[in-house]
Amino acid sequence: MPLCGVSEFEIRPPWAARVYVAVFSSVWCAVVASAGVRAAVAGSVSALVILPMLCLGAALGYRLFRLEVRAERETLTIRNTWSTRTLTRADIEGFRTGVLTVGSLTGGQVVQVLMRDETVLPLDVTRSTFPLPRSRSRLQERLQHLRAWHTG
Repeated sequence: MPLCGVSEFEIRPPWAARVYVAVFSSVWCAVVASAGVRAAVAGSVSALVILPMLCLGAALGYRLFRLEVRAERETLTIRNTWSTRTLTRADIEGFRTGVLTVGSLTGGQVVQVLMRDETVLPLDVTRSTFPLPRSRSRLQERLQHLRAWHTG
C-alpha cells in the first residue's frame, strides 16, 4: 500500500506500554519517597542516597512516557529517552533499520535516521528487542511511514 503524500503523523509506544510506564514509575517513586521520609525522620544519612534514586526514577519514567517521533510538514521531532531533537527534511539523508545498541549491549532492531552530516540517530520509540513477526512488521511499517514523509 503506497503512502504517497504523508505529511503528518506520530509514532508512539502502544497505549498499554505507556500505561505500564506511568503506573510503574508512580509506584517506584511512591515507594522510594516513603523510604526517604522514613529515613529522614529517623535521622539516617541514607535519605541522601534515596533522593537521587527518586529523581532518576521520576526523570526516566517521564522520558519513557514521552517517547515519540512526530512528523510535521517540514520537521521531524524526535523524543528519545534522554534527548529531544527537531530536524528538517533537509537535515535528513534517509532512514534504515539497524542494530539496537544500549551502552555496550546490542540486540534487537531500531529505525535509524541517516543525517546529511553522516551521523546516525536511533529512534528509541521504534526499538524492537524481540524477534517476533509482529515486531518486525511494525518496524517495517514505521520505516515506510518515515520514508514516505521524507520523500513527500
